[in-house]
Formats: sequence, C-alpha cells, structure tokens
Amino acid sequence: MRFLKLVTLIAILVLISQCTAAQKQAKDDKVIVSLYYETLCPDCIEFISKQISRAWKLMGNYFDIEFVPYGNAKTLPTSPPTFQCQHGKSECEGNKMHACAIKHIPEPKITQFIVCSMSSKDPPNAGQKCAQLLNVDFSLIQSCVATTGEGDQLLYDFGVQTNNLQPPHQYVPWILFNGNFDEQDNDKADKDLVRVICTKLRNAPDICNSVDLIV
Repeated sequence: MRFLKLVTLIAILVLISQCTAAQKQAKDDKVIVSLYYETLCPDCIEFISKQISRAWKLMGNYFDIEFVPYGNAKTLPTSPPTFQCQHGKSECEGNKMHACAIKHIPEPKITQFIVCSMSSKDPPNAGQKCAQLLNVDFSLIQSCVATTGEGDQLLYDFGVQTNNLQPPHQYVPWILFNGNFDEQDNDKADKDLVRVICTKLRNAPDICNSVDLIV
C-alpha cells in the first residue's frame, strides 16, 4: 500500500513538473514587441490601427507589447518638464494621455485602448470615447494628464527611455523585438507584423502557416 502511495505521489509530482515546465516554456516563448511612436505621426497611426490591431486579434496570446509614446519629441529643461513635439502641442497632449493610460489601464485593455485612439480621426482627443467603449474609468487618466503632474513625469521618463535607445531611433514607428532593433524586421513589420512575430517564436502556432491570414 505504501509503495502504491509512493508511486502515485511521484506520478503527481512529475505531472506538476511537466505542467510547470510547459507554462514556463509558453511564457518564455512570447515575443516582446517594443513600439516607439507618437500620436499624430501618420505612419504610427497606420501601423497601430492596422498592424497592431490585426496582430492582437490573431496572435494576442503570443506576444506582449510595450508602448512608448514619445517619438521625435524634445524635453525642455523646465520645472515641471515641458515638451516640443513633431506635430505640435496636440501631439504632446496625445502622447501624455497615452502615457497616463499605459500607467492606469492594465492589459489587455491598454492595447485595445491605444488601437481605438489611434484608429480615430483625432487620436489625442479620443481617450474619453475609447475609455467608454472599453468600460474604463477615464477620470484617473484625466487627473494624470491635467492636475497631478504625473503625466509630465511619465512622458519625461518615456523621453529618457527613447533617447537612450541603442542604436538611436531615426524615425517612428521604431520597433524592437525582444529588446533588439533590426532594420529589416522593422521594415517587414510595417507591412506584416504577424509574419515577423511568427519568425520570432520557437513554437509557432498554426496561424503562422495560414497563407490566407498572412498576406
């Protein structure tokens, strides 16, 4: 009887170990996509509204995305920090709103929120409508942007992160895969992000073999 109990216990431990290993492998096999962008850049708008949206719908379980909304902005040496953005003051406000949203909206809704915002006619001012569609409390984001000073600090930090890129970014969208920049990957992702993610996975899902879905 003791022998049978011991065998059963060993079998259970082996099964747990296998499940843990499988979970770790699945987690480790996720691709990390880091996207450096700005909210009124036409190429960024197109990339997020088309490529990020499509990839998230088809392969959201196979990659994590890090949004960095700063792009080609400049941080001025003031206190609190102020910013100059490539497409004007409205873009700075949009970048700040996205920075606050990233802080206060967890996944998976933050990706949906940013896709919603960047798919609108006026991304910097689409936050409240997108929050309503996703049942997200927009008051935290409004406070972060307008009253607490938190948004300035978040955008400042994203500026530091962007300016510390190696190699330095030359344009946006600037895309890293698993922490590395490759110009060929960046160019390919601009046309077919799903295909690039598939090439980064050790155990690619069946969707990666579908000619109909990857065009």
